[in-house]
Amino acid sequence: MKARDATGMIESAYRVELATETWLQEVTAAACHVLGADAGGFSFQYDASRGNWVDVGALGLHRLAPEFVREFLDQPDMPREAVLELVRVFMSLRSCVSTS
Repeated sequence: MKARDATGMIESAYRVELATETWLQEVTAAACHVLGADAGGFSFQYDASRGNWVDVGALGLHRLAPEFVREFLDQPDMPREAVLELVRVFMSLRSCVSTS
């Protein structure tokens, strides 16, 4: 990884004037470039505040089909215990981000 690549990724995160999906897409593209993820990647806005489910909002896609990502994230038959564990993880990530 070159320093300018990492800098580009950080700079993309500061472009908060963009629409949410465009911002996510640009951050995802920059991260894929820095990490060498040639196959692509995705990021998403989420809300886990209900405590029993993770609602996915805006998506940022890079070199992945929207249908693939929707199917990947849409898991209505996931066991209840797994859902609650995901909610716990996502809420802990939110806490880490908001307190940093």
